[in-house]
Amino acid sequence: MLLDPAAIQSALPPAVRGRIGALCVLAAVDSTNSELQRIAARDGRDILVCLAERQHLGRGRRGRGWIQPPGGGIALSVLKRFGTPLAHLAGLSLAAGVAVARALEGCGVPPLGLKWPNDLVHDSRKLGGILVELGGAADGPCHAIIGVGVNCELGPAADRIGQPCTDLAALGARPPHNLLAARMLEELLRMFERFAIDGFAAAAEEFARRDVLAGRELLVSQDATSRAGIGRGVDARGALRVGFADGEAVLDAAEVSVRVGA
Repeated sequence: MLLDPAAIQSALPPAVRGRIGALCVLAAVDSTNSELQRIAARDGRDILVCLAERQHLGRGRRGRGWIQPPGGGIALSVLKRFGTPLAHLAGLSLAAGVAVARALEGCGVPPLGLKWPNDLVHDSRKLGGILVELGGAADGPCHAIIGVGVNCELGPAADRIGQPCTDLAALGARPPHNLLAARMLEELLRMFERFAIDGFAAAAEEFARRDVLAGRELLVSQDATSRAGIGRGVDARGALRVGFADGEAVLDAAEVSVRVGA
């Protein structure tokens, strides 16, 4: 197993290391998000972490599968508890994307973009994804499980993904998996601190700089209909702003793709 909990812990700054209540590393698991849900049922500490190099039931957005061959990527999930209402967590997936992009670039990965609401991309190809699952009381306290999947070296599995994708090997970056995991954890935990106080405002400016949809011609699919529009960034909650022929709309959920040739 390439991932090693002791090596990950030793690569973390002491202040970050001391905040983690539990760090579970598995060779294989159904889903790191699902495993954290099981751990959280018996462990009430503030921050819980689960990592795996292989998921056989990994989940992407809208219930899609996340393909991760053995050793081909890193799956990392972090559970963070918040004392705020659930509505305060709007935009958390975008803030997490900013944190992960920082971590990857700090490990030698070329500059990355973010595609609303949860993709890390390079040159229009998906390098990784983020899945946030929320729980708790509407008026607080609540918690979020932030699942991150990063493609390290997909090999033949890339042909089964069904969309343009890339991996760290193709980008000329091969950081040790333990160092990569530590850097992602470090940046995520720092982002959580700021997010707990400022919400999405803690990451809004940097997300805007990385936003690959802003100013692009888009095809937006929602409620079984598709419309063409122009990306106009996101609002203060992290919802997508799109300019359509009949005016601007703000979307909390939709399937969005850049129009071919745009």
